[in-house]
Amino acid sequence: MAHIYRAFYAPMNRMNAPSGLPTKVPFLFANILRRLIKDYQPDYLGIVFDTKGPTFRDKLFEKYKAQRPPMPDDLSVQIPYVRKLCEAMHLPVLEFEGYEADDVIGALAMQGAKKQLEVLIVSNDKDMMQLVGKSVRTLRTGSGGAKADTIVDAEKVKEILGVPPEKVIDLMALLGDTVDNIPGAKGIGEKGATELIQKYGSVENALDHAAEVSNKRYREALQQQRE
Repeated sequence: MAHIYRAFYAPMNRMNAPSGLPTKVPFLFANILRRLIKDYQPDYLGIVFDTKGPTFRDKLFEKYKAQRPPMPDDLSVQIPYVRKLCEAMHLPVLEFEGYEADDVIGALAMQGAKKQLEVLIVSNDKDMMQLVGKSVRTLRTGSGGAKADTIVDAEKVKEILGVPPEKVIDLMALLGDTVDNIPGAKGIGEKGATELIQKYGSVENALDHAAEVSNKRYREALQQQRE
């Protein structure tokens, strides 16, 4: 859905069908798909959507994504046409009740890696970097013009986030996620979270050694989080 939202908010003039239906999102999404297929020539390609219903995360944390505003009407009416576009291009559209698109993408990536396929996840989401491995990379799409795509391997993950892929989940646990309304350790920003994971290796180890942390704000944040 991230690329659909990206298309919706792209700075360009409004596009409408003769009926008045907005069509900018299917148009730009088609352009993205065509360019990616042309540039990377994948042997397999799937489009993954979020489902409308709750997921297992909503059961674990009732405030999950609670602060998000509803999807704009101008966008929601275009979603079915994005699906029809994918079907017209003979691309499989995948969605599973109770799971987010990210969960499905992660499962597919791991299955692909087990089958010794080179997997490329088209996503600009930092969360996806935890999946990067020997045969799994992410593709952060540029504008197709002056801003080029970036293929993110394990070294690039360390360059961007300061930690290797297997530690991204620990980093994100400390940071939280304001987009999804998931709280992190209050008082610890990106710099502090990176330093703590670099030094202690995991959230659990950082919590276990909270009293040893020299930075007072980080130390108190960890101690409060542990309580």
